[in-house]
Amino acid sequence: MKFQAFLDSRKYAYMKKKKQLKRKAFLLKARLFLTFVLPVVIVLLAVKTIQTFIRIKLRNTASSVLDRDSHKQEKPVIKSVSQTFSKPDFITPVPAEKGKA
Repeated sequence: MKFQAFLDSRKYAYMKKKKQLKRKAFLLKARLFLTFVLPVVIVLLAVKTIQTFIRIKLRNTASSVLDRDSHKQEKPVIKSVSQTFSKPDFITPVPAEKGKA
């Protein structure tokens, strides 16, 4: 009886130690993720956002400059284009001869 109780107590201690080590491993993984991976993702996202913001600002600035320049220049004369309509020629189907495929 005492031997079985001793084994049970050892098994309980082993399971408790295993659970603690598993928790420490998880906390280490979480700490490494928060220390190294997450900041890199945040920096890359910030760079992409800044690039998009700059692209939008440049596009707005360029369009406003083009709008100002187009008001200064004379507008080109637009000539009307006359189109002619011709009826398309249709091809009439010819029935295939029997015996030839």
